[in-house]
Amino acid sequence: MDADVAVIGVGAIGSMAMWRLAERGQKVLGFEQFGIGHDRSAVGGGSRIFRTAYKEGFEYVPLNQKSLDLWRELEEKSSNDLLTLNGCLTIGNAQLDSIKNVKKSIDDFNLEHEILDRDQAKKYYPQHTLLEDEIMILDKNGGFLRPERSIISAVKVAVSYGAEAYSYTKVLDVIPDDKGVTIITNEKSYRVKKAVITAGPWTDTLIKSYKKQLINKRFIMTWFSPLQDISLFEPDKFPSFSRNTKGHTISGAPIIDGNMVRISNNTKLYEMKDSEEFDKNVRIDELNSVINSVKSYFPDLNPFPVRSDAFMDNFSPDKNPIVGSVPGMENTISLCGFSGHGFKYSPIMGNIAADFVEKEGSDDLIDALSSMRLSD
Repeated sequence: MDADVAVIGVGAIGSMAMWRLAERGQKVLGFEQFGIGHDRSAVGGGSRIFRTAYKEGFEYVPLNQKSLDLWRELEEKSSNDLLTLNGCLTIGNAQLDSIKNVKKSIDDFNLEHEILDRDQAKKYYPQHTLLEDEIMILDKNGGFLRPERSIISAVKVAVSYGAEAYSYTKVLDVIPDDKGVTIITNEKSYRVKKAVITAGPWTDTLIKSYKKQLINKRFIMTWFSPLQDISLFEPDKFPSFSRNTKGHTISGAPIIDGNMVRISNNTKLYEMKDSEEFDKNVRIDELNSVINSVKSYFPDLNPFPVRSDAFMDNFSPDKNPIVGSVPGMENTISLCGFSGHGFKYSPIMGNIAADFVEKEGSDDLIDALSSMRLSD
């Protein structure tokens, strides 16, 4: 055996799996087809939202709470600043499912928060223009993460525990048997006891049975310049936010280490047949929706993006991740299908991956995420 575990795909989830496995004393090999902290998949753009009150479902709250502790642990061990808790706003009509889910999260877990009506929102957060029937919910334990630095930090800590990370090394095949797993790369072959596949949009090239379960989608992120007062959009005045307005899904983060505000409208995602057709170029017509959103709801921003970039992520049919042992592939675990909302709780996913390697299950895994639901 070359190692105890191979982690295939060292992005958001894979980097955390490497860290948690190596810290437990496992000998880990990490394989990444691009560079560590690259921008070719779901991670990039300098910021990701962190929130504990969760619009996708209250059952995620414990995962986010445990991840908060792990983010702080990773910061300490890497000596890097990764998570800023400046609050996170959820904005929309009180009757929307997303708002109801956030309220249920707050009620069920007694989360620290404030609910602001339109007049209060205008007073405290004038950067946003709300419709008459909209409210704001401030999650006081929300904020933003630095994704590239987070991945680099997790790998750095994993390597300090003895892990090995191979960048620009593409895994061509994963061949499991009852005694272990053979990993074939563009460089050479490796033999390990178990494999953890965290390959994002490339998952279905390694797990053929997931091809019908997973859809790759391309999304656009955009950045805008304040018209005058940059300080209005700095972290102490402008929390991260997620907004559902008139059928549009808008999200953003404050100015971080520069002078640009990230505002994205990902109401329409672009489905791809194959991850290899991914195009980083952003067409002008793809910007119309976010330009109109900024014109309508952010009066203090120049409505034309000063930067735009394309990324892609891996979606499951129910938009919940698929986590656990891979049916029909011995000694193989996969974490995939995070559907655009996995980065914030990636540390606990790394922990869950380590649990599956060591004991073929995890007390932290909720039923809604289990890979076993695919066989129901």
